[in-house]
Amino acid sequence: IWTERPELFGAVLFAALVLLLQVPGERPLFAIAPLLILWANVHGSFALGSGLVALIAIHGLATDQPLRRGYLVALAGALLSLVLTPAGLGTLTTPGIHLFDPPREIQEWAIPDPRTPAGALWAFLLAATIATAALSPFPARAREVLLIVPVALLSLIAIRHAPLFAIAATPYLAARLPEVAMAIARAATGDGASPAVAYATAAGSKRTTLKEVVDKARPSGGAGATAERRQDPRPLAFAAISGALLIGGIVIAPREPNATTFPVAALASLPQDGLLNEYDWGGWLIWRGVPVFIDGRLVPYRDRVLRDYETVVGAKPGWRDVIARDGVRWLLLRPSQPAAVRAQQLGWRVVSRSAYHVLIQVPGATP
Repeated sequence: IWTERPELFGAVLFAALVLLLQVPGERPLFAIAPLLILWANVHGSFALGSGLVALIAIHGLATDQPLRRGYLVALAGALLSLVLTPAGLGTLTTPGIHLFDPPREIQEWAIPDPRTPAGALWAFLLAATIATAALSPFPARAREVLLIVPVALLSLIAIRHAPLFAIAATPYLAARLPEVAMAIARAATGDGASPAVAYATAAGSKRTTLKEVVDKARPSGGAGATAERRQDPRPLAFAAISGALLIGGIVIAPREPNATTFPVAALASLPQDGLLNEYDWGGWLIWRGVPVFIDGRLVPYRDRVLRDYETVVGAKPGWRDVIARDGVRWLLLRPSQPAAVRAQQLGWRVVSRSAYHVLIQVPGATP
């Protein structure tokens, strides 16, 4: 656990892996091995990358002899990433917990719900990928299938994994969705042969490229042909737009968290020990110098601490016994939490209150 959110580094390294898998040739395969080893020492999500690379490398070794050496190096990197960390094979404990027993009570580990904004975006992307695969006149490459399908299945486990699916599916959609849209448009207007017909015409050789098929499907002559002979402006436009977005993001990015929904009003009253806090507020409280019972990380609290937290906050049977055993003297919770409601019913002293928090002193605690 290197920093507060190493998961973000995992997303960046996964994007780098997807990029390397799009580039033809042997050199990108050589670069995958050190990438996976670095990733394994940053975040547990490396297990996804190592598993995908192993699948793709094994398939490549069986079907793509010219790149055999590159696939061997990539496969070696996938295997070495499992042991070249301070924890060795123990590194797999974290992704194993996340895969087989995710903590559903934590929001990011909930199953994707299309009724929520994040779930709706995930569902749209999944539907677009499936529709593109079904309607595309060009068969998916094995590498695309081995990359996208496992990540799509992983995204069904928790909304936390939805961004990884977006990263995996983006290159495929960028390459195939325009042609599907063109096929639908031409079928609707009756304007010439669809890309499927053009593909059947042009695919006399298995080496027919996507560009050749698209060129075959385009009308020839006129202004369109003249424009095609010019230098393609899209890479430059892409670089300009990406640069503008990056600069704009740096300029407008907040320098500190938005504390609107955090217990700001309670800061002056918070003790330096014995505080049981809301799980989601842990990182913010640490940032403000307040010792916490639990924070946004999962692994350090996976067993008894998280179980005790759920017992107390949910006011489950034995919750007061847990408070006594763990030395909890203050409760800092959302007003709607069962423990906050029950404590006030029992007459426990409310030290601070707002629309977002309530700070309650456990009977017997020293102010």
